[in-house]
Amino acid sequence: MRKLISTIFFLLFSQLVHSEIIKPDSKTIDTWRESLKYFLDKNQIPLIDMETTLTKSIYHKWVPKIFPSLEKEKIALTAADGSGGVNESGYKWSNYILENSQKYPSKFIPTTDGGFNKNWKDQNKGPNSFIAQLEKEVASGKYFVIGEIEFKHYMSNRQCKKGLHHRFVDIDIESEFGHRVFNLSNKYSLPLVIHLEMEDDQYSKLERMLRKYPKANIIIAHFAQLRNPDFQTKFTIENISLLLERNQNLFFDLANPKPNKKYKCSGPNQNETTYITNPLWAYDGEEQIDKMDSDWILFFEKYSDRFVFASDFGSRNRVFDDFLENRVYWFNRLTENLSEEARHNISYRNAWKLITKEVWSNN
Repeated sequence: MRKLISTIFFLLFSQLVHSEIIKPDSKTIDTWRESLKYFLDKNQIPLIDMETTLTKSIYHKWVPKIFPSLEKEKIALTAADGSGGVNESGYKWSNYILENSQKYPSKFIPTTDGGFNKNWKDQNKGPNSFIAQLEKEVASGKYFVIGEIEFKHYMSNRQCKKGLHHRFVDIDIESEFGHRVFNLSNKYSLPLVIHLEMEDDQYSKLERMLRKYPKANIIIAHFAQLRNPDFQTKFTIENISLLLERNQNLFFDLANPKPNKKYKCSGPNQNETTYITNPLWAYDGEEQIDKMDSDWILFFEKYSDRFVFASDFGSRNRVFDDFLENRVYWFNRLTENLSEEARHNISYRNAWKLITKEVWSNN
């Protein structure tokens, strides 16, 4: 009997140890709430950008210069991940994003470095590796979003054209590294953004990981961005609905292509062109138009609590303010026929709940 009681206490203690929820303090939450209310008080729907990247050079070039554009596009808060350095001794964690969020607390959400560097791609281990430092930094309690981690990543058109084959990433989501990252989200209840490319063989792997880590909050980037449709035949309203129904800890961002987007690096040899890479848009004949397909409208009305806005900035070769204007324009076009409730949910309420662990309230 004594042994049974000891076992029960051990299990209870283990659950406490492995469920250390990290959330902002009340002062930070109040600051963020005011950033959103600034727009809401003017009957405007604000945005929380849950996935974008500011390299150090972009940060120094555009912050705080970008602030008028953020206001113009109604982006109240941004979860921008950073990028450190990679050398022979390992990965050098960056601090400029954390310092940035401390300097401008009403604009930025403290977000970790992203997993898109060579140290992560090569799955290096040891105390100086990216994954080890990510675990250490998250445990510090200073961050409220885990920046985008690449598991499956196709080259962009620009990267493909330039032959930047190192930007093709293929790390098994069920690998040791996948478990270590999912465990971070699960242990601390932090939103984790991942780049996955929803190929057919990913569905069962993803569901196994979501079941194993039920307290993880996973945001898959770029919903409906289908750049290799021959490998992505399971992407249908029926299948995605089942995925969401079975996994309440799964979310997607809506940083996805505009109508009639071409992808020129498709196919098994990455030399084919895919003419339609986003099935959410409606058709007029053989061409897509700038309105959401009616069947997808019904889908988003039902699952409006499972999507967030993201700008997905990250290229040093783009002009930040022009990029944001374009991204927000197409997001608004995609969602304009949704109900007011659905638009508020996707634009900021869902992200708010993920980062604060609270349901949005004006008070």
